[in-house]
Amino acid sequence: MQSYYAEHGVVLPRETRLLNPFLAPTDPGESCLNSIPAEVREFVASRQPLIIGGAWSIVFYRGIDLYGVDMCVDLVAKLKRKYLRVGLLFALADIGDQSYFREIQRRIKDLDLEDNFHFMTHQQELWPLFRLADLMVRPTYSDGFGLSVAEALHVGCPAVASDACIRAPGAVTFRSRNAEDFLRKCEQILEASTLAGYASTCEISLHACAERLRPMAKHREPNVSVVIPSYNHARFVEKCLRSVIDQKLAPAELIVIDDGSIDDSPAIVERVLKECPVPCELIVRKHKGLCATLNEGLDNTRGKYFAYLGSDDVWLPAFLKERVRLLESRPDSVLGFGHCLIIDDTDRVIDCTDRWAHYVDGQAREMLLLPVAPFSPTVVYRRKALERQRWNEDISLEDYDLYLRLSMQGEFAFDPPPLAAWRRHRNNTSAQFDSMMNAWLETQKRVAPKLNISARELEKIQRGVRWRCAEDFSRLGQKRTASSLAVQNVGGAPSATSIARMLIRLIMPRWVMRIRQYFRRRHAEKRYGSIAEYMSNSVNLRN
Repeated sequence: MQSYYAEHGVVLPRETRLLNPFLAPTDPGESCLNSIPAEVREFVASRQPLIIGGAWSIVFYRGIDLYGVDMCVDLVAKLKRKYLRVGLLFALADIGDQSYFREIQRRIKDLDLEDNFHFMTHQQELWPLFRLADLMVRPTYSDGFGLSVAEALHVGCPAVASDACIRAPGAVTFRSRNAEDFLRKCEQILEASTLAGYASTCEISLHACAERLRPMAKHREPNVSVVIPSYNHARFVEKCLRSVIDQKLAPAELIVIDDGSIDDSPAIVERVLKECPVPCELIVRKHKGLCATLNEGLDNTRGKYFAYLGSDDVWLPAFLKERVRLLESRPDSVLGFGHCLIIDDTDRVIDCTDRWAHYVDGQAREMLLLPVAPFSPTVVYRRKALERQRWNEDISLEDYDLYLRLSMQGEFAFDPPPLAAWRRHRNNTSAQFDSMMNAWLETQKRVAPKLNISARELEKIQRGVRWRCAEDFSRLGQKRTASSLAVQNVGGAPSATSIARMLIRLIMPRWVMRIRQYFRRRHAEKRYGSIAEYMSNSVNLRN
């Protein structure tokens, strides 16, 4: 500083002292965090790693972007190759050069960074946000000191800044306007940083929490709470977890409850949760059953909406975002659901409910009594409705009973696109079709009085259920069971065409049915491919 004044002919008093311009904030930053717009809160909470930069306004110095906004955009484009969910929040007190700002926005769009780069304007205090960030950047072409660098370091956020001036102690500097050096220094910081470690107890729970996001949780309403009931799915649970972590709308919290697994599931979950960018928890305990596990998850979460995902199932990236959008637009609905992909052990899509499930939007009672019910991976519940009903821990078919009771409280909001995948394999409880049929019938008998269904109406409904089950048994090749049910419940057939189809299946040789099933499955695999291919190609299954 003294050399600069001397070079420019500024005469200083004989006794001159240079003081550090940084004064540590004494305010906790509550008012700043409370004033952050909702879209910024969502961006901050759902990006990992999170980088923050800022400027007073967009200006040029000697024809160069003074605050290095262009360098920040290029940085994110390169980091995205390794960190798909990387986010850079750039704060501007004033936009400044409007033409250049629009040019930067076009570049962000051209590089497909609209989900990764966000401008926050008119925010006066930035330092409280540094507590939530993985990295602060200041790629200025010219600078005096860079108070924001000192602020970031003060609250424990690493900082990478240009060497345009002397920086606060602890800052990592790069050669000014050198994009490669800037990227290298940022990567070194991000690779070295880790989330808070896990604390474990001797028996009951292993807690994993991204502590850097805890302050944010206090300053925004939680949106969706997610629970994963895990049970002996070591082969699939990592894919399940990553499908939650990769959601475009991050959950407010994630709880995994291991229900007494005897395989390696707990260790796999613990490892994957170390990478989870949202508050998360792993609970390991003795086996209690699915309904008890779901109620435990409900009691230990607080989001406005609640969703659970079986540890062998997966969500597509837009699932939570679209379900929340649906429920927000339908305040009278108790849950939102949609069509479901069906995948096998190898992640091949072998079917989709849009081929045969006739879902309705709105009042769901008649649909449920057929029975036609949503697949659990497709459902997001409104907490207020769910807390009044909960899961019945004395039964085995957990969701159907709950759906019937919820149908008395409000509408089922239906959004057709398949955004979730249910896995079919030998260990599925749902594969035991005979027990499922009996569970449906028993549930209808138990709930009928609450639905004001008379004994005569119930008998008619259940004849229809048995007939439809007979059709399903015939498709599965279990002709003896199918024929017995069909003869006893022919009065439940919806049409003469349905009876004719049943007769054809019963007289059709088994080898013909196996060939039909083979080609039907091959057609589905060709149409959908693997779940990964389906996600990448964004196939529209609605014809």
